[in-house]
Amino acid sequence: MKRLPCMLLALLLLTSCIPAVAEEDAPVQEVVTDTALDADEIRMLQVDLIAQGYLEGEADGIMGSGTQTAIRAAQEALGLEANGLMTAELREALQKDAFPLEIENRSSTVYELQESLCQWGFLETEPTGYFGESTKDAVAFFQRYAIDGYAARKQREADAEYDAMEVPEDVVVDRVRYSEDNIPCDGVMTQDWYDFMRGEFELPNVAIGLDDRGDDVQRAQNRLHSLGYLYRGMDGVFGDATVLALKYFQRRNKLPETGICDGGTCDALFSADAVKSDQYVMTYMAYVERSKSRVHILGWDGSGYNVEAKTFKCSCGAKKTPTIEGTYYAEGPIEEWYYMASSNVWVRYAFKIVGNYFFHSVLYHSKGGKNPTSTSVNNLGRNVSHGCIRLAVEDVKWIYENCPKGMKVVIV
Repeated sequence: MKRLPCMLLALLLLTSCIPAVAEEDAPVQEVVTDTALDADEIRMLQVDLIAQGYLEGEADGIMGSGTQTAIRAAQEALGLEANGLMTAELREALQKDAFPLEIENRSSTVYELQESLCQWGFLETEPTGYFGESTKDAVAFFQRYAIDGYAARKQREADAEYDAMEVPEDVVVDRVRYSEDNIPCDGVMTQDWYDFMRGEFELPNVAIGLDDRGDDVQRAQNRLHSLGYLYRGMDGVFGDATVLALKYFQRRNKLPETGICDGGTCDALFSADAVKSDQYVMTYMAYVERSKSRVHILGWDGSGYNVEAKTFKCSCGAKKTPTIEGTYYAEGPIEEWYYMASSNVWVRYAFKIVGNYFFHSVLYHSKGGKNPTSTSVNNLGRNVSHGCIRLAVEDVKWIYENCPKGMKVVIV
């Protein structure tokens, strides 16, 4: 018992030797955040903060220190309690005067609009929160598509207003008649259009298949594109490429692989829970082995590019002018006769991969020449080109005539 005072004295002496922490060096109080927010909610909050100038950079869905600071700044500027929490009051203040939504607007309301337009196939690009030309076109597409339902709603509202009026029997009032003739479909999303879209509008379940055309085909193609099944070709025509993409969608979503969009397929395709693709679907892809001077054309078998349809001998780039490596989606056929200005030669069946890199034939001295140069023919199988991939005339002609724009090209 006699040792206790000594121990306490020693402890007091020890602590008295520790310098006090200066006030300016004290740790900054951590901003309190709402941990219940998910990534999408954070992202939309960030979109509003960026739009109002409180936050810089991209909306990444992560509640970092920059976003926390921006929340407090917004709350202080808007006269709200600066507690760092995302509240309904803050959300309402940030979204004040959001409508009409039009070109160059940026807000979480735009983001939510884009989500719906993308899910229903009116918009082919992912939501960003920025109202650009593609969003304007998508809104106009939606308005034209839904005009009958919207006009009927406007007519009901006008008739109800008229019926509520106390009009003398001897007074004639001209009733407003709403139709596509007097409702603009100009790509501007008003509050009224938005309320209709989010409330009364119901996406019809239609059956479409091979050789069908029109807006519903366009919507299906846009949705397949946004989900990563269809790379290009959103032209409103249900062709072979759309059939292949839809069949793979059906496979990944555990549906019968009919290639027809009806019933359960439509429900799944335009659902928020639609399973995305792991690759774009096309008839063929090209796999180029530079070290072996070979081009392999691989065919789609329903689950992947697992069928070797063709193998061609080629000439890739020389050591000083190598052929690029990587994965590309080709720009497709350009011209049957194409002038290579850098080499002052002509080639046939130019099929553009990317930039100045092509599949093309062996070389010709002049356009329309009967025979290619013997040197370029003899060099097939050796890497001697300026970067393009040379093939025999009949081989590159097959690529030119059978492989689509947007075809996947892997060069190793």
